[in-house]
Amino acid sequence: MQFIQKAFALHKNDDKAFVNFCESQLLWDKSMAWYLLDFHRTYPGRAIVVITGINHAWKRGIPDQFRQYSEEINYRVLLPEIPGIAGPGTLTSADADYIFLK
Repeated sequence: MQFIQKAFALHKNDDKAFVNFCESQLLWDKSMAWYLLDFHRTYPGRAIVVITGINHAWKRGIPDQFRQYSEEINYRVLLPEIPGIAGPGTLTSADADYIFLK
């Protein structure tokens, strides 16, 4: 929620709207993770590349939800550098495995 708060702060909304927004993001992450797992089971052995927004891509987004469905599948997270938001010094291995620097 702290990560999302930064982006959400740019909009004029109340606290309830923020909670609803976070819940909708979680549902979106869970849905994408479920469909990824379904694809993986349908086409085992294939590498899957997911391109999505940073809020969904970091490890606490889709990957965390994916891990809850299946712990046996390995994944790597590559996030783009976004000055002031995501990059060296602001991301840890808990956020991403790699940072794509501009």
